[in-house]
Amino acid sequence: MDLYFHAPSDRTAATQQDIINQLIAAGLDGIAISPIDAEKQMEFLNSIPTNVLLVCADSDAPKSRRLCYIGTDNVAAGKQAAELLKAGLPQGGKIVLFVGHPSSLNVEERVAGIKAGLAGSNLEIVETLADEFKAAVAQRNAEETLAKHPDLAGMAG
Repeated sequence: MDLYFHAPSDRTAATQQDIINQLIAAGLDGIAISPIDAEKQMEFLNSIPTNVLLVCADSDAPKSRRLCYIGTDNVAAGKQAAELLKAGLPQGGKIVLFVGHPSSLNVEERVAGIKAGLAGSNLEIVETLADEFKAAVAQRNAEETLAKHPDLAGMAG
Protein backbone atom coordinates (compact mmCIF):
# COMPACT_ATOMS: atom_id res chain seq x y z
CA MET A 1 0.00 0.00 0.00
CA ASP A 2 1.29 3.46 -0.89
CA LEU A 3 0.41 6.65 0.93
CA TYR A 4 0.84 10.07 -0.65
CA PHE A 5 0.67 13.35 1.23
CA HIS A 6 0.00 16.58 -0.61
CA ALA A 7 -0.61 20.06 0.76
CA PRO A 8 -1.60 22.87 -1.58
CA SER A 9 1.27 25.33 -1.76
CA ASP A 10 -1.15 28.25 -1.86
CA ARG A 11 -3.64 26.61 0.53
CA THR A 12 -6.66 27.29 -1.65
CA ALA A 13 -9.65 25.07 -2.28
CA ALA A 14 -9.00 25.26 -6.04
CA THR A 15 -5.46 23.93 -5.69
CA GLN A 16 -6.65 21.28 -3.24
CA GLN A 17 -9.20 20.13 -5.81
CA ASP A 18 -6.58 20.10 -8.61
CA ILE A 19 -4.37 17.81 -6.51
CA ILE A 20 -7.28 15.46 -5.81
CA ASN A 21 -8.26 15.36 -9.49
CA GLN A 22 -4.69 14.36 -10.39
CA LEU A 23 -4.70 11.63 -7.77
CA ILE A 24 -8.07 10.29 -8.91
CA ALA A 25 -6.78 10.19 -12.50
CA ALA A 26 -3.78 8.20 -11.22
CA GLY A 27 -6.17 5.58 -9.82
CA LEU A 28 -5.96 5.96 -6.07
CA ASP A 29 -8.27 3.99 -3.79
CA GLY A 30 -9.02 6.57 -1.13
CA ILE A 31 -8.66 10.19 -0.09
CA ALA A 32 -8.36 11.80 3.32
CA ILE A 33 -8.97 15.53 3.06
CA SER A 34 -9.20 18.50 5.37
CA PRO A 35 -11.57 20.65 3.32
CA ILE A 36 -10.51 24.28 3.17
CA ASP A 37 -14.09 25.43 2.53
CA ALA A 38 -16.51 22.51 2.86
CA GLU A 39 -19.58 24.43 1.72
CA LYS A 40 -17.93 25.67 -1.47
CA GLN A 41 -16.30 22.29 -2.08
CA MET A 42 -19.44 20.20 -1.49
CA GLU A 43 -20.28 19.68 -5.17
CA PHE A 44 -16.68 18.71 -5.89
CA LEU A 45 -16.44 16.34 -2.91
CA ASN A 46 -19.68 14.65 -3.92
CA SER A 47 -18.39 14.25 -7.49
CA ILE A 48 -15.47 12.08 -6.39
CA PRO A 49 -16.12 8.62 -7.85
CA THR A 50 -17.90 6.29 -5.44
CA ASN A 51 -15.16 3.66 -5.82
CA VAL A 52 -12.75 6.13 -4.13
CA LEU A 53 -13.16 6.15 -0.35
CA LEU A 54 -13.54 9.69 0.98
CA VAL A 55 -12.59 10.51 4.57
CA CYS A 56 -12.46 13.95 6.18
CA ALA A 57 -9.71 14.65 8.70
CA ASP A 58 -9.21 17.73 10.89
CA SER A 59 -12.01 19.69 9.19
CA ASP A 60 -15.25 18.01 8.25
CA ALA A 61 -17.66 18.21 5.34
CA PRO A 62 -20.70 16.65 7.01
CA LYS A 63 -23.02 17.20 4.03
CA SER A 64 -20.67 15.34 1.69
CA ARG A 65 -20.72 11.64 0.92
CA ARG A 66 -17.61 11.17 3.05
CA LEU A 67 -17.35 7.83 4.83
CA CYS A 68 -16.36 9.37 8.16
CA TYR A 69 -14.71 12.28 9.94
CA ILE A 70 -11.52 11.78 11.93
CA GLY A 71 -10.66 14.69 14.14
CA THR A 72 -11.29 16.81 17.16
CA ASP A 73 -14.65 17.88 18.50
CA ASN A 74 -13.85 21.45 17.52
CA VAL A 75 -16.53 23.13 19.63
CA ALA A 76 -15.20 21.30 22.70
CA ALA A 77 -11.64 22.29 21.72
CA GLY A 78 -12.76 25.92 21.50
CA LYS A 79 -14.33 25.68 24.95
CA GLN A 80 -11.06 24.26 26.29
CA ALA A 81 -9.18 27.15 24.68
CA ALA A 82 -11.59 29.56 26.39
CA GLU A 83 -10.80 27.96 29.75
CA LEU A 84 -7.08 28.45 29.09
CA LEU A 85 -7.68 32.07 28.12
CA LYS A 86 -9.65 32.70 31.31
CA ALA A 87 -6.96 31.02 33.42
CA GLY A 88 -4.15 32.90 31.67
CA LEU A 89 -5.94 36.26 31.76
CA PRO A 90 -7.82 36.26 35.07
CA GLN A 91 -7.95 40.08 35.02
CA GLY A 92 -9.97 39.86 31.78
CA GLY A 93 -9.81 42.38 28.98
CA LYS A 94 -9.82 42.52 25.22
CA ILE A 95 -8.48 39.67 23.09
CA VAL A 96 -8.00 39.06 19.38
CA LEU A 97 -8.28 35.65 17.72
CA PHE A 98 -6.08 34.66 14.77
CA VAL A 99 -7.16 31.93 12.35
CA GLY A 100 -5.96 30.45 9.06
CA HIS A 101 -9.08 30.04 6.93
CA PRO A 102 -12.19 31.59 8.53
CA SER A 103 -14.49 29.57 6.26
CA SER A 104 -13.11 26.17 7.36
CA LEU A 105 -15.66 24.30 9.41
CA ASN A 106 -13.09 23.43 12.07
CA VAL A 107 -12.26 27.13 12.50
CA GLU A 108 -15.93 28.14 12.62
CA GLU A 109 -16.61 25.49 15.27
CA ARG A 110 -13.53 26.33 17.36
CA VAL A 111 -14.37 30.04 17.37
CA ALA A 112 -17.96 29.18 18.32
CA GLY A 113 -16.60 27.09 21.19
CA ILE A 114 -14.34 29.91 22.35
CA LYS A 115 -17.22 32.37 22.25
CA ALA A 116 -19.46 29.97 24.19
CA GLY A 117 -16.70 29.32 26.72
CA LEU A 118 -16.07 33.04 27.24
CA ALA A 119 -19.75 33.95 27.58
CA GLY A 120 -20.31 35.73 30.88
CA SER A 121 -16.58 36.16 31.51
CA ASN A 122 -14.62 39.37 31.65
CA LEU A 123 -12.84 38.62 28.35
CA GLU A 124 -14.04 40.27 25.15
CA ILE A 125 -13.13 39.18 21.63
CA VAL A 126 -12.65 42.44 19.72
CA GLU A 127 -11.56 40.93 16.40
CA THR A 128 -10.96 37.65 14.60
CA LEU A 129 -8.33 37.95 11.87
CA ALA A 130 -7.40 35.45 9.15
CA ASP A 131 -3.99 34.95 7.57
CA GLU A 132 -4.70 32.16 5.03
CA PHE A 133 -1.65 30.38 6.53
CA LYS A 134 0.70 33.05 5.21
CA ALA A 135 3.44 33.96 7.68
CA ALA A 136 3.82 37.51 6.39
CA VAL A 137 0.08 38.12 6.77
CA ALA A 138 0.09 36.61 10.26
CA GLN A 139 2.96 38.87 11.30
CA ARG A 140 1.27 41.94 9.81
CA ASN A 141 -1.99 41.03 11.56
CA ALA A 142 -0.19 40.78 14.90
CA GLU A 143 1.69 44.04 14.43
CA GLU A 144 -1.40 45.94 13.32
CA THR A 145 -3.43 44.45 16.17
CA LEU A 146 -0.92 45.66 18.76
CA ALA A 147 -0.93 49.15 17.22
CA LYS A 148 -4.72 49.27 16.93
CA HIS A 149 -5.45 47.90 20.42
CA PRO A 150 -2.84 49.23 22.88
CA ASP A 151 -5.05 48.01 25.73
CA LEU A 152 -5.12 44.43 24.45
CA ALA A 153 -4.94 41.78 27.16
CA GLY A 154 -4.13 38.86 24.88
CA MET A 155 -4.01 37.22 21.49
CA ALA A 156 -4.89 33.63 20.64
CA GLY A 157 -4.34 31.62 17.49
